[in-house]
Amino acid sequence: MNKQKSLRIVNLPIAVWILLLTGTAVFNETIPYTIYSKIHPLTGYFLSFFVLLHVTLNFGWIKSNYLKRETEKRNFGYAFHYYGIDHEEVNDDLS
Repeated sequence: MNKQKSLRIVNLPIAVWILLLTGTAVFNETIPYTIYSKIHPLTGYFLSFFVLLHVTLNFGWIKSNYLKRETEKRNFGYAFHYYGIDHEEVNDDLS
């Protein structure tokens, strides 16, 4: 099974668990405590599991977009090249 299909399968339960968790939180005064005390924590556990699974499946994207090395974050070479500035000198000055 490819990653996109897995994410489609994982994202639907996340939406369901968010709605259930929100519903139990909003209506906690009207839901009997015996039911609330079982449903609310259970939905929280399931939501946590599916969010961790979602992050695991998307870790490659997270790594490439948010966990870049510091030198890659400071490399504005594409913008400097456009304006004709030597980006190597600028990166050396930033170090």
